[in-house]
Amino acid sequence: MQVRVLGAVELVDGGSVVRLAPTERTLLAALAARVGERVAVDTLEEALWPAARPPSARKSLQGHVARLRRSLGAESIAERSGGYRLDPDQVGVDAVLVGALLTEARAAIGAGRPADAIAVLDGAQSAFRADPCADGPEAALRAGDVRRV
Repeated sequence: MQVRVLGAVELVDGGSVVRLAPTERTLLAALAARVGERVAVDTLEEALWPAARPPSARKSLQGHVARLRRSLGAESIAERSGGYRLDPDQVGVDAVLVGALLTEARAAIGAGRPADAIAVLDGAQSAFRADPCADGPEAALRAGDVRRV
């Protein structure tokens, strides 16, 4: 599975986009912005309900995580001490790929291989389709996460 956050937030299985409800897309964006790291339950609740959390927020979050796991695979989201973690070994995130390609291009430039750097940057440019979370969920995410991505 691949998560696209550079542009529309999408879950892609092979070449097909998996349809997700808006709440699951927002949850996915919040987890993908910190892929491989524990994202606190409070942070996720704030992303899902930025105006005011419902009294059943904790229970509702668990339901949204369960639905997202059904789409991603059971092992893709782990519960970790008061939060959840998107497993980078189970789910690829396009922003992580672009970051790795930029690192590779910098190394090629540093090694005096500008042609290799250009080829790698062409790959990064094709993966970078638009601003992070361009279709809306960024309003529910912490601004620092969106800027970092």
